[in-house]
Amino acid sequence: MEETITKLKQLLEDLNEIPILFTGAGFSYGATLNNGDPIPLGNKLKEVIIDDFIKATGKMREDLLAASLSAVSSFAQTQNGIGAFNDFICDLLKHVKPTKSHDNLVKYNWQKIYTTNVDDVLETIYTKAEKQYIAHNSKHANYIKDKSRVEYIKLHGCVLNKSEGFVFSSEDYVSAIKSDDWRFSSLRTDFGHSAFIFVGYSLGDINIDYFITMYNQSKNPSNKKKLFFIDPSDNTLLISKINSIGGIHIKWDTNEFLNFLATDVRVAYPQAQKVLSSAQSVGFININTLFAGIAKETSPYNSKLYWGEDASWKDIFHNWDFALPSLENVLDTFLDSWDKPNKTVAVFSIYGKPFTGKSSFIKRIGASLISKGYVVYEFEGLNNLDISRFVDLIYLEHKRGVRDIALLVDHASQYYYPIRDLAKRGLPDINLLIVTSERTQKHKKQKAQLLDCFFQEFEIPEDITRPFAINIWNALNSKGLLGSLKGKLLDDAVDKILSHRNCINFLWSLFHGENFRTKLINDVSRIFSGNTSNERDLLLSMVILEELGIDRFPRELAGFMFKTNADNIIPQIDDFVRVDHSGNLSLRMNFVNDAILALVTKEEKKECIKQILIDISAHVIPDDHSYWNELDAALSRTWILNKQLGIGLELGLQMLHSIQSYRTNNYNYWLLLGLAEKKLNRFDLAINHLQQANSLKVGRYMVEHALASTILMKAVKDGGVTNESAKELYKVGKNEMLAVLRKHKSLDVQLRCIGSLVQLSIQFFSKYPHFKPTKGELKELVSMTEAYKKTPVEAFQRVRALLKKYLSEINESRLMPVDLAELNSFQSYANQETYSFDDEE
Repeated sequence: MEETITKLKQLLEDLNEIPILFTGAGFSYGATLNNGDPIPLGNKLKEVIIDDFIKATGKMREDLLAASLSAVSSFAQTQNGIGAFNDFICDLLKHVKPTKSHDNLVKYNWQKIYTTNVDDVLETIYTKAEKQYIAHNSKHANYIKDKSRVEYIKLHGCVLNKSEGFVFSSEDYVSAIKSDDWRFSSLRTDFGHSAFIFVGYSLGDINIDYFITMYNQSKNPSNKKKLFFIDPSDNTLLISKINSIGGIHIKWDTNEFLNFLATDVRVAYPQAQKVLSSAQSVGFININTLFAGIAKETSPYNSKLYWGEDASWKDIFHNWDFALPSLENVLDTFLDSWDKPNKTVAVFSIYGKPFTGKSSFIKRIGASLISKGYVVYEFEGLNNLDISRFVDLIYLEHKRGVRDIALLVDHASQYYYPIRDLAKRGLPDINLLIVTSERTQKHKKQKAQLLDCFFQEFEIPEDITRPFAINIWNALNSKGLLGSLKGKLLDDAVDKILSHRNCINFLWSLFHGENFRTKLINDVSRIFSGNTSNERDLLLSMVILEELGIDRFPRELAGFMFKTNADNIIPQIDDFVRVDHSGNLSLRMNFVNDAILALVTKEEKKECIKQILIDISAHVIPDDHSYWNELDAALSRTWILNKQLGIGLELGLQMLHSIQSYRTNNYNYWLLLGLAEKKLNRFDLAINHLQQANSLKVGRYMVEHALASTILMKAVKDGGVTNESAKELYKVGKNEMLAVLRKHKSLDVQLRCIGSLVQLSIQFFSKYPHFKPTKGELKELVSMTEAYKKTPVEAFQRVRALLKKYLSEINESRLMPVDLAELNSFQSYANQETYSFDDEE
């Protein structure tokens, strides 16, 4: 038996061939019914049906007791009706309570689980452990695929879906096998490709012969010796059947098998290396391993951090960076408040203005977490944050005994959706801390997606505080780089540091001198005073992206733009552009941005943006959370281009129309085009374009919200004054918005839709006072905002303040009582502009 257990262990620890579990009635042994009685199996279940459902007595009872469970089930359905029989089975086998050893099932990441059981013991096991799964309990195919969730396929029906019926009688069994039920087709396919472990089947089970036959028909000799039967008996006939198909019998009961899973199964490193390599290929880097490599280096390290280079992990390891005391204190407090048993995933977000050190600080957090015992990964990819591969990493680390894992994501707002999904998924027994960094504007617009998580945010101050200045002095002193601060008393040196507006200005002053800024601006003027050149176009493109909050400029983008290698361009402008270890570009400083933008016309800005949009067309894929989609979205929002670059809404709209042939099948293009028309009050065109977007991608809340808000806006601004057309438009738009609210339940969608509806309703009733809102309509608006009154999203609080103000104006304040603290906070919004929730789309 020792040899067979070793083979089972090898299979379970091989990440390249994760087995499928197949459970029968014996798997549920020891579980209890909702009333506390042991779950009835086999003959006991037959007795319960005879006594409690059929209520047979005398000779009928004796005859039924002598029959099989299948025959008794068939008789019960004939006598009392299939519907009544199904109801009885559901009432009996629903809410089954598993044993303690059953809890060990979730400690292994099964490829799939098949079962012939109809009870809900496995559902209870996974729910109790807060592990997500995908239940297939219908004859109709369910095509949901999610590597982080185990698929649970119930071949004979389920008490949680009694409308599909159950397989108990011989007639049911034959019918199920002969039907086109996709679950059996799936099983046949899996028999041909995967290893199986059977638990809870006995010799007399009606299913076992059928499954053995099905397995033999798979004609896949590579699966031989990879079919395990866990059964406590040593019945000669059963063992003979198992041997006939090359299977392996292990004389264990269910409890022994489940305890073995919990105590003896580990993932061996050689197999795990493939998981690590796969994750690294899409951008997940293990920082613990990276630090271990840096520690082995013997040559001295001289950083270029103070001369404008991006912070590297070597800078962090060798303590060239500046620690921010307030950030460290907030992070420690957050970690102390983390109720890990109940909230296994936490999100900590840092944000701030450009050049405030976000990328350095997030790395310093990573180093701090390593010192606290975390295994830390950093995402360095430009394309999708591949959650499924990171989940593979989590399971790998868990099987290696790791319990605390951190993921660092810089420039993270485009990934807030997958981060939220990751936080909601069932994960093994680990604590996952996700640390993000982003610019202020982008973080605030997208952070609602993270509010369902255990979440904390920290704004990096732009100004230098005294404790931070002391840390800066200490770091410079330790490296022998005090420069003009050398020889000053500590207080005088700190005062000199504090005299600069921010850290980047201080560093430029210390290492380049006060006249350096003037020299660079003069150099910019010379570059832009001549005819167009690649250097000029590259600088303008980088400044435009910087102004739009896109501070990464991949080398590939330069290649797309100039159809050549960027190596010949960069040396000509290396005073302004830096190259990171991956070859990607970024601006060294942003104080030349205004000078550059002042030297070009609106038309030149528009043409530059247009050309970038054309150059990246082949890489823009709808719903792909990639850098290219982020870039496409930033450059296509005409109202943002107008606000940040002064291009003008009309010119921006012309630019969008000029790239139509490159985006004709992209629903997001038609969405942004519709919103651009809406900004110019061209509502009929906007609605038409948004309907095109909706036709290309049905069910996207962004499109549905934009369409509803545009109809409402048309009612407000272009609906007529004396007739009923405005009122009808308002009703249509309101109903459309309410439909989106009912359909999409995530917090960010709810806030967006409620905010738009309340704000536009106030505008409508204010413009058309003869359409006085009823008390019921006002209470409805109040009720919507009350449901989310505690949310920290400023745009939503601004809407609540606007609603309170409107109710006061029409003498209905009592409909929305607020406490003094909330009333005072509303005052800060009194003179602010109304907020367009479309701006986030």
